[in-house]
Parts: sequence; structure tokens; C-alpha cells
Amino acid sequence: MTVKKMTTGAHKGEWQARIQPVDKITKKRINFTPQYTSTKHEALILEREMWDKYNSDFDFQKADQKFSEAFKEYVNKQISNGYWSKSTSKAWEYSTRVFDFYFKDVKIEKMNQQLVRTFARQFVREHNSSASENSVIAKRLTHMRKFFKPLVGKCVTENPVPERFLSKFFRKDELVSQRKYHILNESEYSKLLQAIKESLHLYSPTKSVSKLAVWIGLETGMRPQEIQALKWNNFVTQDQNAYFIIDNAWSSSSNHLTGHLKSRKVGESRKTLPISDDLKEALLKFQSIQSDLLKSKGIKNINDFILLNLNNFKKSMNGIPVDQHRMNEMLHVLGKKANLEINQNEKWSMYSLRHSAATKLGNTPNMSYPWAASRLGHTLAQFMKTYVHVDRDINKEMESKWLA
Repeated sequence: MTVKKMTTGAHKGEWQARIQPVDKITKKRINFTPQYTSTKHEALILEREMWDKYNSDFDFQKADQKFSEAFKEYVNKQISNGYWSKSTSKAWEYSTRVFDFYFKDVKIEKMNQQLVRTFARQFVREHNSSASENSVIAKRLTHMRKFFKPLVGKCVTENPVPERFLSKFFRKDELVSQRKYHILNESEYSKLLQAIKESLHLYSPTKSVSKLAVWIGLETGMRPQEIQALKWNNFVTQDQNAYFIIDNAWSSSSNHLTGHLKSRKVGESRKTLPISDDLKEALLKFQSIQSDLLKSKGIKNINDFILLNLNNFKKSMNGIPVDQHRMNEMLHVLGKKANLEINQNEKWSMYSLRHSAATKLGNTPNMSYPWAASRLGHTLAQFMKTYVHVDRDINKEMESKWLA
């Protein structure tokens, strides 16, 4: 009998529902964790549901596994198979430690949205953190949702992390708006460019590298990791226009080239936005000055980097470029020199230049968005969703038209 009333033990007085099917391949009997309820009728319903799950190839053995252990196995497998970069692996490994702490003995079949909601709120409270799109808890929940997605219907009836999980787990007044990047308008763009040109002294190359990095970011909207990885052979002039053809990025966490661009295959390249004649001339002049300096120090530019770190000759010898922290510091210095007013609630970093370039492209009349997206290294959908913002100059013009 698979349904019976318990007369002894911890579940005395309750009704037990259990099934003992035979494995369809090995023909061996499968042992499953019995379930208990207060009435025979409910036990019969549970038994029927268990058989329905078994007949629909429900993976009871997987469902009976501890979630934290299964998640760790999944992460280790992904890492060992080389599916993730070093930074991505570190993020998932952190999720592993978090889930092991909060869900140590919870089985996969017991994971549900209410349990995860309780975890999310507890995590935010105990870590004195916030709930926003790019917050720590959002990243953990995203990892959990991805893990459970292929298990729905096999081990769980629904994903314990729903779509739009932040709005379902937190009230509106508990959510924190994501800080926006400061977007340069035309006037600010000109002021920042002028500040760069006035402070750039190419014959003091050690003081020029980070300024050139900011200038390149301002005109091309490249990711800082891509700017770091720029090589002299990436710098080309075709059809009278100068730009870069890039196929690599720099990893600050591992101090080496990643071997590919973000979301692109190894060896796959792209053209950047064209650069001005002034920047082209500055780079050509700097190339000669950099070469002479390295030759005088007996240092070989082993990676052919344009923005080789010249403030630390040990790093120069090891082929390490200017670091992102220095680039962001210089951007702040140049921003102050240009008298830019940056709201304290806005982000001001090299990515601000990327967002500014994209916004400028998005608001250029008759601009080809597919061309713009390609030059920035994004799909058209990503370009429109993530990087195209309302230009502040256009905003003022539209307001004036409305008031008129």
C-alpha cells in the first residue's frame, strides 16, 4: 500500500503518500522521499500527483538533491568547461557561497517563490544593501533564475525566481533607482575636449597616457577595457578617415588580454567610430615619443600597446597598459578643469563617455542606427535600449518649441 496512516514515529497520526516506481532504463526500484498530510484524501491526491510527475519524466532524484550542492556542481562544471571568463566565474562562485549559507539544506523540490522572496529581503537587510537593477541581490537572483530555468517541469513546477523579480519581491518604496551616467551635451563635450588639448603635453609622455585614453574614449565611445588593449597596429587610416580596428580587450582582474571583444568570438573584429584629425596627429606624435622613451630605458613594448603604462617601468616591461582607475581619476581632473557640473547622483566615469557618444549618435539626424550599433560593438536592440538616451540639447529645444 502506498498510502497509509502512520501509527508510530515523528509523523504519528498523519497519512503518508509514497511511490516506488521502477527505473525505465535500469529496471531497478527507485526510492523517493515520502510526503505526509493530515487526511487520507489529501494523501491520495499527493500520490496521484507523484505518479503524474514520474510518468511525465519528472526527475525525482534531481528534485531530491540539495539546491546549494546542485548549484555548486553546475557552477564548477561551467568553469571547468571554460564557458565563462574569470570575472564571470568569480561572480557565480560568490553566488555559490551565498546560496550555501542561506539554503544549506533546502532541496530543489522545496524551492519556491515565497522562500526566495524571504531570502532576498533578508539578504538586503543583513548586508545593509539596496535592491536595484545592478545590485548584488539582483545578480544573485539572476544567477538563480538561470540555474532553475532548464529544471522547470523536470524538478520544479515553476521557476522560484519569477520574471521582474525585484518588483515582485520588494515594494516600490523599497527599490532604489539606478544611478544614471552623466551624459555630455555639446557644450560640455567641447569644454572637456578643450581641457584635454590644453593639458596634454606629449613631450611628457608619462603624464600623457591617461589623457590620451580619455580623449580616445570621448571620440570613440569605446569600453575602457577596449581602450586599454589598443595596439599601434589597430590604428589605421582608410578612405581619409582614421579609426581603430579592434579584436581584443584587457582584463584588469587577471592582468592580461582576454583574447576577444565582449560577446564576440576570438578573432572577430570591429571598426570603431572615426577619430578627428587632431587626435590622429596627437597619436602619431605620441607614437614616436613613446618609442624614443622606451628605447632609452631599454624596454620593449611587448604588446605593442598605445597606452602602455609609463608611470611604472616595471609594468611597462611586463606589457601592462594604463589602468582603469587612473583613467577615471584623470577624467575627474579634466572634468573639474572644464568646469563641468556633475550631479552627485550621477555616475561620472569612462562609461559616461561611452553613453555620451551613443546618445550623440542616437540624436544625429538621418543616422543609421545599425551602423552606429556596429561601431560601438552592440546589437541594434542593445544599442537602442541601453545607450540611446534623450539628448539634453534636444530636450531643451523641444521644451522651447512646446512653450512657444
